[in-house]
Amino acid sequence: MKKVIYLHIGTSKTGTTSIQNFLYRNRKLLASKGYSFKQMPMRYDRADRNRNAMFLASHRLTLIGPPTKQQQEKILNIGLANIKAQLKHHQAVILTDESLWNSFQNKNRKGLRRLKAFADNNNAALKIIVYFRPQEDWLESSYRQHVKKYKNSNKKNRTLPWDAYINDPAQWPNADYYTSLSRLAEVVGKENIIVRIYDRKSFIGGMIENDFLQAVGLKPSEEYEMLEAERNTSLSANFIEVKRILDRLDGTGSITDKELISAESAAINCSARFSSSGGETFITPEQRAFIRAHFREGNEKIAKEYLKDRTELFPEPKEKPVWNRDNPDLYEDTVLLLGHLILEKEREINRLKKTVYLRLKIYDKCKALFDKMVQRFMGETP
Repeated sequence: MKKVIYLHIGTSKTGTTSIQNFLYRNRKLLASKGYSFKQMPMRYDRADRNRNAMFLASHRLTLIGPPTKQQQEKILNIGLANIKAQLKHHQAVILTDESLWNSFQNKNRKGLRRLKAFADNNNAALKIIVYFRPQEDWLESSYRQHVKKYKNSNKKNRTLPWDAYINDPAQWPNADYYTSLSRLAEVVGKENIIVRIYDRKSFIGGMIENDFLQAVGLKPSEEYEMLEAERNTSLSANFIEVKRILDRLDGTGSITDKELISAESAAINCSARFSSSGGETFITPEQRAFIRAHFREGNEKIAKEYLKDRTELFPEPKEKPVWNRDNPDLYEDTVLLLGHLILEKEREINRLKKTVYLRLKIYDKCKALFDKMVQRFMGETP
C-alpha cells in the first residue's frame, strides 16, 4: 500500500492551533494507528514547535535569524530526512503549518516542489489539506488580528479604518482561493488537494479536530483526547477601533516581542472582563454582497472541481448587528481601556520603585561594610 504525507497548510484563522495541539496530545494514539506526528528539531522565532512543516519555507530561526540559502537547503534536507525515518515505521506522516498557504504562492514554491519530489522518490503520495472560510469573514478576521497584534510604527503601514480597507481590494491579503489552489495543483495535482470548509456547525460535536481526522482518513471516536476549548481572546469591535487609533501614537507598536504590548494586553483584558458590547461585525450587508460577488466565480469553480457534493462553496450568511461609531458603549469602553493602561503603568512604576529602594538598601549595607573593612585595613578605629 502506498504511503501518504498529509500536509496541512491552513488557511490562517481556521482552527490551525487547535488541530496542531490535538495532534501533539494524541501523537501516541495516532502512531498506534499508523499515523506519525512529530516535532522537528529546528527552532523558529515566535513559533510553536507543533508547526512541524515550517522547514518548507524560509522563516527566522531562533538565535540565528533569517537563514541563508545554504542554511535553508540544510534545513530542508534535515526535515526530509526526518520524514523518511517516520515513513519506515508508519503508513502516514502529518505535517502542518498555516503560514505555508501564503508561502506557496510564489512562483518558485521550492519547498513544496522538494517535498513532492521526495514523496515520489519514496513511493508516497503527497496530499495537501486546506481549510476555507467565507472570504468576508476571513478578511474581517485578518483585519482584526492585524490591529490586535500591531507592532509596526511605520506610518505607511498603519492599519486603515475598516471602510477604507474593505472598499479597496488592493488592500486585502490574498483571498482568491481558486487561483491559489491552481498554483498548488500545478505541483501536486488537483486530485491530491483536500478542501475542507471551516464551519463548526457542520463538524461532529462542533470540533474541528474531528473534521481533521476525517480529512486524513480516520474515524473520530471517544478514544482521542480532546483539549479544553481555547479561551476566546477576540476583541469586540469597540476595542479593535480604540486599539487601531492608539497605534497611531509613536512607540505603541515598536515594543519588542519579548516585552508586554501594553495596548494589546489592555484591549484583550477589558474586552474579556468589562465590556458590555460584543458580537458586532464591521461588515455591512452591502460590503458582504460586494465581497461575495468579487469571489463568486472562483468559489463556484472550487465547489465544482474540488467538492463534488456541494453546489455552493459557502452557505448563505446570517446577518449580524453592524458596528458603527455611534455605538452606545464606545465611550465607556474607551475610558475602560485607557484607565486600564494607566493602572498598569502605575503598578509597573510601583514595582520599579520597590526594586530601586531594595537595591539602595543593599548598596548602603555593602558600602558600610566596605568602609569598615577599609578602616581596619588602614589601622583606623571605626
